[in-house]
Amino acid sequence: MRQAEVLEQRPVAEPSRTLPQRASSPPTQTIARAKAEAAPASQLPKAATAATAAPTESEVAAARRQIDEGYRLLKAGFVKKARERFDGATVGAEAAATLGLARSLDPTYLRDVAFPDVTPNPEEARKLYRRAILLGASDAKNDLARLDTAQAAAPAAGQPPPVR
Repeated sequence: MRQAEVLEQRPVAEPSRTLPQRASSPPTQTIARAKAEAAPASQLPKAATAATAAPTESEVAAARRQIDEGYRLLKAGFVKKARERFDGATVGAEAAATLGLARSLDPTYLRDVAFPDVTPNPEEARKLYRRAILLGASDAKNDLARLDTAQAAAPAAGQPPPVR
């Protein structure tokens, strides 16, 4: 049967019986939500799947080892590899892993790294510090304050330093 014939055979709903229309969300949000709902658990970010079950003791221990390894790599200048370790540790120790990720983006923290292999991103670091605070990482408050102080003291990008 052709598509035109199928369309002709469909009953037309009466206007009085149609359901009220909901205010639609922007298309990008709808598409992103649909993709997230359709994605199997193996394709979701680790943080999204971690919320479904509490981590086991072995997962927490493995996460602590990954975080320790991440900090060793970070201090050696291998920031990209450190970020991979922190990202992998989010299942067992989300607060500590998020704090490690924030530090790997923080220009004030990376000053102590001899030759970092990345460019710092203070805005992303600020977001991750805030998230780490919400997750319970107490050190994140001090790190966020240090970053905010340094950013306030630094001249804005694109503006010459003040003349004295």
